[in-house]
Amino acid sequence: MIVNFMQKNRSKNHRNIFIINRQEIILIITGVVLITFAFFVIRPLLTNYFYWRILNPENLIAQNYDQVDRLLNAYRPIRNWSVPEPDLDLYAASAIEIRLDGSVKNLLARNADHPYIIASITKLMTAIVAIDLFELDQQVTISREASDQDGQVGILKEGDYLNVKNILYLMLMESNNGAAYALAENRGVTAFINEMNKKAILLGLDNTTFVTPSGLNGSNGMGNRSTAHELTQLIAYLWQDQDYEIIRSILATNTYPIYDETSAFYYRVINNNQLLGYYSELEGGKTGYLPAAGECLISVFKMKDIDTHLVIVVLGSKNRFEDTKKIVEWLPKAYLYSSNYYGFRN
Repeated sequence: MIVNFMQKNRSKNHRNIFIINRQEIILIITGVVLITFAFFVIRPLLTNYFYWRILNPENLIAQNYDQVDRLLNAYRPIRNWSVPEPDLDLYAASAIEIRLDGSVKNLLARNADHPYIIASITKLMTAIVAIDLFELDQQVTISREASDQDGQVGILKEGDYLNVKNILYLMLMESNNGAAYALAENRGVTAFINEMNKKAILLGLDNTTFVTPSGLNGSNGMGNRSTAHELTQLIAYLWQDQDYEIIRSILATNTYPIYDETSAFYYRVINNNQLLGYYSELEGGKTGYLPAAGECLISVFKMKDIDTHLVIVVLGSKNRFEDTKKIVEWLPKAYLYSSNYYGFRN
């Protein structure tokens, strides 16, 4: 009996030890989750709030100008928490500042890490891959498949002969789907799309996938997808690499005349970005639209004499231009000592 009692007692102690160990593991996991959440979510919010309190012009601490100057250089712009976020009618949005040294300041995020259909925003990656693969003066013959792409307005005809540079202007300024398809055909459509996805992986765009070069849905009904946050990463790459200067130039162009291989006038391209010419600090942008995606827009601003770019992405908007205006004109109010990116043209 004594032996049985000891065995039962030992078994009970083993169960208690197991229970205690399991509880300890749960506590450790919970602690790690809380610490991670605090570091990545709460800490940035508290940091912004702390410096707002210090640098508020009405705060006595702000009268120490040397301290203010040091803090501004390290943390500008600083969130003014007395200003609420703008009222936006969209699915996702992201606004970031990118400095010359590559550092990034996140200014606004709305569903910014949720994959969404990006429609013709796709053509930014199409242009990047085209620059990687082709020479600008390389001639391309327009096929029937390219001329028959959905959304065409009769610009490209089967048998037309244009160089890569002119096709890029058509694709990026007027979002011509046939132009995107013609570039992909020059490599082989499937192979070209594979190159687009390889480039996304190389850039660390884990939630970005392409099934067409134009942004139209694929044969399976699926569309190209990305996140507002990853699109800002794509723009950062595009704006910092000198190999893609022609793309940046096209995105900032209002009108451009195209001539064919015989030097005869072919077509005058007009940019469909309504914000070009409205803001003097706007360096360029790309539009996108599909019924399932709503209106999309990427805009890139640069303040004069400041080596910092502002990138704004709106996805699934009811009015992409108005939502972008709201964001860019909200920023100087929402962030103390923020640059004013919305200088207006005369």
